[in-house]
Amino acid sequence: MNKQKLVFCLLLAFAMAAGLAGQEADPVVTGLVGELKNNLLRLTWQDAPDAKGPVYIYRSPISYDAAANSIPQIIPYGIESYIDEFDETGSYYYFIAASDERGQRFNRRILPDNSMLVYVTVTIAPDAVPASDSSVISGIKTELSEDFVIISFNLTAAYTNLVLYRSIRPIRDTHDLLGAAIIHSNTISPFFDIPVPGIPYYYAVIPEYELTMGRVTIYPGVNSTIDPVEVAAERTGTGTRTVPLPLITLSTAAPNMLSLNETPLPDNLSPDAARALGNIPSYGRSNPPVKSSRVLEEEFNTSGGGEEYLLAAIIQGVFINREWEQCRDELNRFIAVPRRRLTEARARFYLGQCLYFLNEPREALFEFLEARSQYPEETAEWIQAVLQMMVE
Repeated sequence: MNKQKLVFCLLLAFAMAAGLAGQEADPVVTGLVGELKNNLLRLTWQDAPDAKGPVYIYRSPISYDAAANSIPQIIPYGIESYIDEFDETGSYYYFIAASDERGQRFNRRILPDNSMLVYVTVTIAPDAVPASDSSVISGIKTELSEDFVIISFNLTAAYTNLVLYRSIRPIRDTHDLLGAAIIHSNTISPFFDIPVPGIPYYYAVIPEYELTMGRVTIYPGVNSTIDPVEVAAERTGTGTRTVPLPLITLSTAAPNMLSLNETPLPDNLSPDAARALGNIPSYGRSNPPVKSSRVLEEEFNTSGGGEEYLLAAIIQGVFINREWEQCRDELNRFIAVPRRRLTEARARFYLGQCLYFLNEPREALFEFLEARSQYPEETAEWIQAVLQMMVE
């Protein structure tokens, strides 16, 4: 009797294990993370490698079961991010389901891999956000203080995150933001910036809400500076000599030595010396060899989607094909959206190369300096090449 019970328990355990194994075989989305700012929620996740179909995002203020029965948002495979907007304060349940290329959806919920609960406090309704934030930011101005640039502005509302841009060109409209660099988020006034000396810069402060909704408006003199500001390339230090050294002559340095009172007249070279001098080949200043473009290994090891995939697609496309102008424009658009620090530095490394091959060494130097903190060895040789080009 005991043996029969033992055999039955073993069979039951094997059956349960087989059932669990079958459940675990279903592809699921993993690594679900939610970042909440004001009334916007940014969801990021990792797509299931075995399910190449679209991702279904369900949301409900009631329960997970209600979320699974709601109308989903369909996101293509490889995007791995979604921004949701809220109108009311409350708790919201999320469930993200993977699917295969045939359309089969996998509805298995695993906390917290593909399901989560978010409590949202809506402080500003979307209708309360003005169509133009010219009344939110005003009076932007810059001031030099030793090696710093002080950016100050007036803020009449406290609901939004402010993004500070810096550019070597005037920022007059939204297109100019493509060539600008994001140097700080959650910016408050005044902000102290330490730019590269010797280069004039322009600044702009843009609410993050405008960037998210695609409603950016530039008002020169209101939220962007009109006049450039430049930190001096060389400053007089505290120990620098201000009085020139006294003139030293041979007679004063060595009074007991015979010194020449007159400048001797030059003698003509002998025919042999002149002929020997003429036979010496002249060496002109040669231009440095043009560098070859460089692609980092990261661009060929990217899997899945997200910003890493987008950057790799640009590099494996127009960059490798040496379409420098188009590559420059695509990288500027890529950087215009807030990215992770390492991803942005890598994009600027490639943008600097594009500008180098477009014969814009000054702009290229700025991009390589921005990427130097993350890629010091890779940018060092390019900085030297750009400086050599500027000297030429």
